[in-house]
Amino acid sequence: MTKETNFIAIKKNLMEYFDKRFKKKFFKRGHSQEEWKDFLKHSHQLILSACRLNAYMNFRAKLEFPDKEQPHEFDEEWYLQGLLQGRHTFFGINCYSCHGAIIEDTQNPKAYKEFCELEKTDPEKTGRVRAIEEKGNWTLH
Repeated sequence: MTKETNFIAIKKNLMEYFDKRFKKKFFKRGHSQEEWKDFLKHSHQLILSACRLNAYMNFRAKLEFPDKEQPHEFDEEWYLQGLLQGRHTFFGINCYSCHGAIIEDTQNPKAYKEFCELEKTDPEKTGRVRAIEEKGNWTLH
C-alpha cells in the first residue's frame, strides 16, 4: 500500500507542476482539453521512467564505483528534465523517446541485465522501491 500511495502522490505533484508550468501556454497554442489530458498522461509515464532510470543508475554506479560513498550524483528530477528536453541517452543508457523507458545499456549491459533480474526477484535491492518511498512527495523545480 505504501508504494501505491507514493505513486499517487507523485502523480498529484506532477499534475500540479505541469498545470502551473504548461497549461496556459498549451491552451494559448490552440490545444484542446483532451490533448491536455493526454499530455499529462504522457508526463506521468515519463516521471515513472525517470524514477526507474535513477534507481538503475544508482545501482550501476555502486557496481562500477564500490568504494565511493555516493557514486551517483543525479536524481529523478534531473532525469525527468532531460527526458522533457528530448534527451534519450544517459551515460550509455538508451531510452524510448515516447515514454522514457530504458531500452538498453550499451555501456554496461551486464549491470542492466542484473538489475532487471533483481527487479523480478528482490525489487528492494534495486533501490527503486527506496527511491519511490524517499521521493514519494517530491516536486519539480
